[in-house]
Amino acid sequence: MIPRRVVSLVPSVTESLFLLGLGDRVVGRTDYCVEPMPAVGAVPSVGGTKDADVDAIAALSPELVLVNQEENTEAIHRDLVARGLRVHLSFPKTVADAVALMRARRDAGRSLRPPRARCASPTPCRRWSASGRIRSHVRSSAPSGWTH
Repeated sequence: MIPRRVVSLVPSVTESLFLLGLGDRVVGRTDYCVEPMPAVGAVPSVGGTKDADVDAIAALSPELVLVNQEENTEAIHRDLVARGLRVHLSFPKTVADAVALMRARRDAGRSLRPPRARCASPTPCRRWSASGRIRSHVRSSAPSGWTH
């Protein structure tokens, strides 16, 4: 199932969704998801990355909630799963992991658009990668802790 209602609890992921042309799918974000303005400003906030309001998230009826092991807490992840929400937990540990994650998002975006609106150029993805933000979620080793 390709989600049409997405809540993103990760600022860099929220920004990439908008840059990949999927902003109309984002129905919830955190207080720290502030790019790209003004488009993201129209999306309701569900709190911070560490203290997101799970009730507010559930009330948005998302088909998918995007979380990140480094950005969000295990408690938030556990509560979302306990409510029966579909959750994607990311934790890219290498540059290759991060690039693969961006490619998957790009490909999902292409499949969500009507054929006439497809863009043959991956320019938004390149622009996002060139900003250096992709490196902000890359770690050389996984911290001990929770898994998905």
